[in-house]
Amino acid sequence: MAKKKAAEIQQQPVQPRDPDSESKLLESVVDACKEEHSELWTNWRHLDSKAQGTITVAGVFLAAAFAFVRTLSVWKMDLGCQIMLVGSLTCLISTVVISVVAIRVRAVTGPPLGQLLQKTVRDLLNVTDEKEMPARYRNHLNDQLNAWSQTIEDVRTQNSRKAKLLNAAHIVLLLAISLVAMMTGLLIFTQE
Repeated sequence: MAKKKAAEIQQQPVQPRDPDSESKLLESVVDACKEEHSELWTNWRHLDSKAQGTITVAGVFLAAAFAFVRTLSVWKMDLGCQIMLVGSLTCLISTVVISVVAIRVRAVTGPPLGQLLQKTVRDLLNVTDEKEMPARYRNHLNDQLNAWSQTIEDVRTQNSRKAKLLNAAHIVLLLAISLVAMMTGLLIFTQE
């Protein structure tokens, strides 16, 4: 039975595709690409905001650590506290550096807007043979899709890099905070 249905399907003539339906499908994909690009840029801004917040927190801890060092005689601290102090300062500075690298300006492929679309639309409007228009319009949409795909992939890759750097900055910041907490605990319990 299944072989008979398969044979019937194979014998049916291939129906030509409806150019309008194909164009509408391509238009919907272009719209989806625009929406995805917008979401990726929103994520980009959120990652930058988080990196700025991380820099602020690390900066506050750095300022506190330097104020702390001024009030104590670091050389009178035991070796363990000195190591934790140097380790926490190193981690805090590393956190700032990693976060700055995460928010640094990067070149990314821009969306296919403005001049690119203007050129392709002008070429499309110069078509004199109306029979060519549906195929040329689909080509125009496919060109947009290719450009959007490249842009989206570029922004997605950069967002991934930003997220990995930000994750590393958070881990280093947590290590710094842990070292400060341990050092503070040691200083409190070993005071003479």
